[in-house]
Amino acid sequence: MKDSKKTTKPEAVANEKTQKQSSQCARALSLSSLEDCLPDIMRISYEDIRKATDYFNKERILGKGGFGTVYRGEWKWESVAIKRLTPV
Repeated sequence: MKDSKKTTKPEAVANEKTQKQSSQCARALSLSSLEDCLPDIMRISYEDIRKATDYFNKERILGKGGFGTVYRGEWKWESVAIKRLTPV
């Protein structure tokens, strides 16, 4: 007879945890509460972002979209894409 206990794959558990965190964070109203529900998110200073994009140099533009301009950058010896949001 088969075991009637339901087994859960690790991916499903991780996905449920992520969904729960996202749900909690959607209700968060302040930066400190966001940091509490997403402790693994790295904070990067605006000055570091400016330096990574060579101060939003026009020659580093990768593209533009409805929400802002995307720049090519270098941060901690890695190539990155940084979106500068356009104020609404």
